[in-house]
Amino acid sequence: MRHIFIVNNTAGGGKKTVQLIPQIESYFAVNGGQYEVVATRCAGDATRIAKEYAQSGEHLRLYACGGDGTLHEVVNGVAGYKNVEVGVFPCGTGNDYVSSYGKGEAFMDVKAQVEGSAIEVDLMLTEGIYSINQCSMGFDAAVADNVRHFKAKPMVSGSMAYILSVLYTVLGKLGNHLRIIIDDEHIIEGDYLFAISAKGKYHGGGMMSAPQANPKSRMLNFVLVKTVTKPFLLRLIPKYIKGEHLAVTEIVTSTFGKKMRVIADKPLPVTLDGEIIVSEEITTEIVEKGINFVLPSTITVKAEKAARAPAVASKA
Repeated sequence: MRHIFIVNNTAGGGKKTVQLIPQIESYFAVNGGQYEVVATRCAGDATRIAKEYAQSGEHLRLYACGGDGTLHEVVNGVAGYKNVEVGVFPCGTGNDYVSSYGKGEAFMDVKAQVEGSAIEVDLMLTEGIYSINQCSMGFDAAVADNVRHFKAKPMVSGSMAYILSVLYTVLGKLGNHLRIIIDDEHIIEGDYLFAISAKGKYHGGGMMSAPQANPKSRMLNFVLVKTVTKPFLLRLIPKYIKGEHLAVTEIVTSTFGKKMRVIADKPLPVTLDGEIIVSEEITTEIVEKGINFVLPSTITVKAEKAARAPAVASKA
């Protein structure tokens, strides 16, 4: 199997990708194998590159070496191609998707990645665009849109950019009237800050917005937050960062399903793994077993040990 490393040298300031390439070269020099390192040149390039490789029909492993945006692009290039496995080296500022599997350090280990194994994970499809982590409409998407401006400032980390963006966005209008339809039958209507469809737990550089989401399940986690006053929202944000907001049941709903349609009374920002579009109506539905996602060998070994533990204990 050939290993293709699609590198975004601008992700996270480029520091991690600069360090990564010599490690890739060193691993294959010692262990042998076929590999290529391909650098992206502009937005959308990772999608083009990934699709060209996927269309070859060859059994390949493509690694998105960048942030969540690079992974998003690669996913949109290979969705539907069963001959491709997708890995990720989290070199960006957020790296939210891999956080659902534990600490991201394992994903930066070249040996563990190349020797890792792929599992089938679900995707989400929203208006023809695939997402692997989260799709959100409303306030949360407006925050994600504003994050880009704060990230450009020196000495501002991914999580700090998110917090600054939240504070900035709070100064504007809060909430919109939304009609939410889950699985074509359950209808919810009212004033909401935002509506999230999630496969991953985190977004915004480590905010646990969907703590009940599970990348390995065959369900989407929907998180709905009602409109609140600005003082209440400022008190809610610390809970939201830690994933403790689900306890505030009078304004937060967490439920599951395969499909969610959201209709707003005006066009609103929508974030698809960080990519921003504007729409007054979106439908997000699950794409089961959408891609083969590579887990580093260190993670799969731990998972296998954990799975065996109850059996061992019962024998004892």
